[in-house]
Amino acid sequence: VGGTGTSAGSGGNIQLLSTVDGNSAGTRSLTLTAGAGDVTVGGAIGATNSLSALTITGNDISLASIGGMSAGVSAATSVTSADSGVDIGSIQTNGVIRTTGPQSYGGTGITSFGGDVIAVDNDITVNNAAAISANATIDCGTATATFSSSLDIGAHTRVIAADEMVFSA
Repeated sequence: VGGTGTSAGSGGNIQLLSTVDGNSAGTRSLTLTAGAGDVTVGGAIGATNSLSALTITGNDISLASIGGMSAGVSAATSVTSADSGVDIGSIQTNGVIRTTGPQSYGGTGITSFGGDVIAVDNDITVNNAAAISANATIDCGTATATFSSSLDIGAHTRVIAADEMVFSA
């Protein structure tokens, strides 16, 4: 664990440099609130023992991955970037994001997905601009994938598997 900041609640950075697991699958939730600070999770979240819920709020947010071969979070996952005054905030995922609960991404900047995004039969909602930085899949099974702003796939291939897809800007 690393971090910077002058005092509690002042918007310091949060850095979790390795994996984050529950002590028993699906029994612990995690909330990370950095205010105007950045959040970095350098290892997989819930790869060995899943969390019950995950909420992350900060300026720039970087996630290595959630889950592995199984879901890393069993209920809601919410990731929100905030404007720090210095920059508009962003969300960057670098690997697979796999949950069995709904996923929600939002904020003032861009959410960039660098791997598969899977919410087993649950909604995936992106409320800010989204960009795709690798060939991958968004899979929410029998639920809805919603993109409330732009979706930039560049030269990458993105497969979206859902009962319903909503694009609105």
